[in-house]
Amino acid sequence: MDSAHLHLILNHFPLFALVIGLPVALYGLMRNSRVMLNTGLIIILAAAAVAVPTYLTGEPAEEIVEKLPGVSEVFIESHEDAAKFALGVAIVTGIAAAVGLVIGLMKPGLQRVSAMPALLFALVTLGLMGWTANLGGQIRHTEIRAGGTTATEVDAKRVNDDDDH
Repeated sequence: MDSAHLHLILNHFPLFALVIGLPVALYGLMRNSRVMLNTGLIIILAAAAVAVPTYLTGEPAEEIVEKLPGVSEVFIESHEDAAKFALGVAIVTGIAAAVGLVIGLMKPGLQRVSAMPALLFALVTLGLMGWTANLGGQIRHTEIRAGGTTATEVDAKRVNDDDDH
């Protein structure tokens, strides 16, 4: 297994963990179930934790895929920029989830209030990770690019745009 394969394996976990953890935590909040809320917060925390190695495997994966035919640096850089921002928000989300868990253990009456920032950040992180995943998919999947644009067409447009400025 190379770093590109490892990156592909890891990158699905944070996104889908949020897809599961956020509704579980919201259900726990709505039903006043500490067990469900804690379970959701733990899943959200796990998503944030796995976002770090996912990001760290991105650069070695780039070294492999940038040499493949049909791959454009433009798509890689867009994905990388989105990943940096998503990682930052994911870390804040993980911290908020951990705080919600600790407060819930120390002062159960305050857990509902203390969990709210984690849930709001998790929603934002879910959107950012979805966008990042879409950009990552465009690196190799021309069928999901706008108008089915090829990497060669994107690179040619970038060169022309650079010449105009």
